[in-house]
Amino acid sequence: MVLSKDGIIYCCQHMHLIDNYCLENIQTCSYDLRMGDQYYYYKKGDHKVKICSLRQNESLKIPPNAICYVITEESVNMPKDLTASISLSFGLIKRGVMLAAQPPYDPGYHGKTVALLHNLSNEPVKIKRGDHILNIIFTKLSIPVDSSQLYNGSYQNLRDLKVYCDEVRIGAVFELNAELKKIRTRFYNSIPTILTIITVLIGLITLIVTVPPVASSLGFGGKTEASSDTVDTNNVHPEFFVDKDSNTITVRIDGQDYEIDIRDRP
Repeated sequence: MVLSKDGIIYCCQHMHLIDNYCLENIQTCSYDLRMGDQYYYYKKGDHKVKICSLRQNESLKIPPNAICYVITEESVNMPKDLTASISLSFGLIKRGVMLAAQPPYDPGYHGKTVALLHNLSNEPVKIKRGDHILNIIFTKLSIPVDSSQLYNGSYQNLRDLKVYCDEVRIGAVFELNAELKKIRTRFYNSIPTILTIITVLIGLITLIVTVPPVASSLGFGGKTEASSDTVDTNNVHPEFFVDKDSNTITVRIDGQDYEIDIRDRP
């Protein structure tokens, strides 16, 4: 059975279910958890975890494609007959943020909530301390857990993000994006060299096409122009002979002579 608004209010007032709770954050069947005072995400060059703190009204900006650990303002004190689960606020979902899947709260857990947020958008996501980030839903167990089975793990009474984040974490998409940027930079830097090579190749091709004798000397082969001494037998020109004594012109075409009388006629 899911606790309703009245059930959550009763448990907060009489069983200290939520420490530092706000009455206006209690919804019909859930509670709106707020952004706390600590967060962590990887920054280029980090070799160790650097937890950042937020003062009142300060904000964090989750970089594009980065993962970010956040801690809630509120703490919960789970009784032996309740469990709970969290989901991401709809406002962050609309901005391209995804919540990593997390197991339900065990009965007997006391402490704040740590959530892993993944910014899937191409823009930084801004979250101010005190903003609604998570919804928590409380469910009543059919049979209360025995005292010996209550949670007593390493994160009991969690108040500081340093306890949870002990290793540098880099999102896979963030790493891929960084690698693509490196490849893009290398490509842009090599463009002048590529253009130089292309220019040289174009010059060689132009030289080969326009100067066949050079191409032949370079071993590329190809036909050369006929020498000027070569006679074209298919191109026959007529020959003319003028005889002044007889006032005639002899025209020789293809070896035959044709006489033309040019004397004045009366």
